[in-house]
Amino acid sequence: MSDTTFMKMNADRYIRMALEEDITSEDISTNCVMPEYQKGQVDLICKQDGVICGLWVFQRVFELLDDTVTFDMKVKEGDFVHAGDLMAVVTGDIRTLLSGERTALNYLQRMSGIATYTHEIAQLLEGSHTTLLDTRKTTPNMRLFEKYAVKVGGGSNHRYNLSDVLQRQSGWRKSMHPLYTRLRSRWRHWSRLRKRARRVRILSCWII
Repeated sequence: MSDTTFMKMNADRYIRMALEEDITSEDISTNCVMPEYQKGQVDLICKQDGVICGLWVFQRVFELLDDTVTFDMKVKEGDFVHAGDLMAVVTGDIRTLLSGERTALNYLQRMSGIATYTHEIAQLLEGSHTTLLDTRKTTPNMRLFEKYAVKVGGGSNHRYNLSDVLQRQSGWRKSMHPLYTRLRSRWRHWSRLRKRARRVRILSCWII
């Protein structure tokens, strides 16, 4: 299963939470001035040069509100875009577009910012044989999206959560010997992990 497939299978619950945070019952302002269906169109225009990331999340926000909304994407995920570029045209019930635009843009702007910064650092490290990694220091409920953005920007993902990789922590040093004993009794693949740690030497730069 690809990382993108994993992302899309697990993203909906977080997007729904973000929408529920912003719309507890209805968009009062929009519904007051526009109580009935009215078809509308909005342009997604770039305001700053950078790497675009999160287009499919942007799209999914509106789809969860109204599956009749249509999208005409002018750029692809990971493209370098410039201020003034038309990136997408979104068409649908104007009430849906107004109600979802803040949540959709929040995702798009944050993910694009991370991808752009990662891209800048990756360019500086080009040819240095350095692996650019992220960490678990992510925004709550945004880890899925932020780690994805690091990869789009040219970085690499470290462990996703505490269940992924057995990793020595600096706070373990004083009790390292008994800790190794406990770990070896619990992890069947401990020898494989330990050997891999000896073999791989990576100079890491941390993004998040």
